[in-house]
Amino acid sequence: MHLQRLLREPPAALVSGIVDTDLPSLELQRTRWRRSPAYFAAYNLVCGPVVDEENHLLGAVSVDDVLDHLLPDDWRERELPELSGAEGVT
Repeated sequence: MHLQRLLREPPAALVSGIVDTDLPSLELQRTRWRRSPAYFAAYNLVCGPVVDEENHLLGAVSVDDVLDHLLPDDWRERELPELSGAEGVT
């Protein structure tokens, strides 16, 4: 489901009623980290469901998971670039 839709629903609404069944899932065997950024960008998602062959939910992959996989292993030890004054950053 799209996060914005979830946030707009009344608190008592069931999640099962707003699941977007047209949205493709990430199958565990077919999940390829190289393709994941395009999946998240194409559907404007912050996380994607991972399902098995029988479409049972196994978990989720988040944008953070994808970034952690794509960045170098030591990226956390490196000095972060200065973001103050960057356009569009608040």
